[in-house]
Amino acid sequence: MTTNYLKQITLATIGTGCIALGVATEAQASIGTVNISNDIGFFGSNTGIEFLDNDIEYAGFGVFSSFGTDADGSVITGSFGVPGGPITSFFTFDANPGFVFDLDSITFAGQMGDFVMYDLMGTITDDAGTAYQVEGGLSSQMIGSPSQGYSWSASLETKRVPEPATILGLGVVAVGSAFGLKKKNS
Repeated sequence: MTTNYLKQITLATIGTGCIALGVATEAQASIGTVNISNDIGFFGSNTGIEFLDNDIEYAGFGVFSSFGTDADGSVITGSFGVPGGPITSFFTFDANPGFVFDLDSITFAGQMGDFVMYDLMGTITDDAGTAYQVEGGLSSQMIGSPSQGYSWSASLETKRVPEPATILGLGVVAVGSAFGLKKKNS
């Protein structure tokens, strides 16, 4: 009887572990990416950023595939400090009215010579009001001239995250299974 009980507990543990691994793997799956870039007008350091040019292009993939490629957009012009945020309507998707990127935070990630990198977190809201939490990076490239500013690009990615109700449901099933096994073996 003890051997049978141990087998059932082992199977329940393995099954619960597999479900948890499946949920964790699904949570890491990318569901959309947005790439934004500009050829000129960027100045950045570990303490601040300045955008001088608003001729910006973007492309979307996954849930953002309606963006197409080489669409026009606008970033706020002017200067702000790093770390920084929140900045409402930090980037607008001009070719897709109603879509906006609200920057929650930007932090300095590193510098190699004039090549500067930042980490971004924020929310892209679509024209129907659906909000996607995104994170990614912004970096300068050495294309351009120091007097006009450098080129820059940003890549933002959103990931599928299971709903709390789903996780709670899995926990209830696991606990129910454990009590069911105990009662059956009594």
